Amino acid sequence: MSKQDPVPVVLVRDARSPEAAPTRTVRHAAKRTGVAVSIVTAILVISSCGTSTSSRHTTTPAQIAAQTVDTRTIGSLGEVIVNGWGRTLYVLASVGADKPSCSSHSCAALWHPDSAKVSWGIATASGHSAKTLIGTVAGPDGTRIITYAGWPLYTYAGDTAGGVAHGQALRSGSGVWYVISPSGKLVRTATSSPASKE
Repeated sequence: MSKQDPVPVVLVRDARSPEAAPTRTVRHAAKRTGVAVSIVTAILVISSCGTSTSSRHTTTPAQIAAQTVDTRTIGSLGEVIVNGWGRTLYVLASVGADKPSCSSHSCAALWHPDSAKVSWGIATASGHSAKTLIGTVAGPDGTRIITYAGWPLYTYAGDTAGGVAHGQALRSGSGVWYVISPSGKLVRTATSSPASKE
C-alpha cells in the first residue's frame, strides 16, 4: 500500500469528566477541505463550457451585413430590396422563384448570389423588408442563397456602389433582371434604355 500523509487528529475530552480518557476523534477539517475542492472544480468546468459555447456563436459585422435584407429608395424605381451594404439586389424573371438563377460561368461573372453560410443562421429583415418573405435556397459551395418572396437575390457587377441600379431591366443570359419591392413584387420599370449582356 502507498504511504499517505496522516490526517490531522484532534482529541476531544468529555467536558463532564476532565480526567476521562479521549472519547472522540474529530476529522471534520479534512472533510470540509475535500468538499471545497469539489465545489471549486465544478464551478471551473461550468465556466469553461459557457465560454466555449458563446465563442462558437460569435457573428462578425461582415456576416451580419451579408445576411441582412434591407430597403433603399433608388430614383424612379422607388423603394427596393438591398443587402446589408446597401447594394441593389436583383432577380432573374425568366427562371421563376425558388430556383438558383445563375449557374453558367458567364452569368456568374456578372451576377453574384447574395449568399450566406448555413452556420450564420437565418437572414434578418431591416428597413421595410418583411421577415416573413425572407428565405434561402441551396447555392454553390455549400452556401445558401438568400431569397425574397421566393426569388433568389443577386447583386450586379456593374453596380460599383450602393444607391444605383445599373442592372435594372438588363437582358443577360437567359432572361431579364429586375429589382424587387418590399412587398415582394418585381419592379419592371426601366430607369434607362435596357442594355444587353450576353
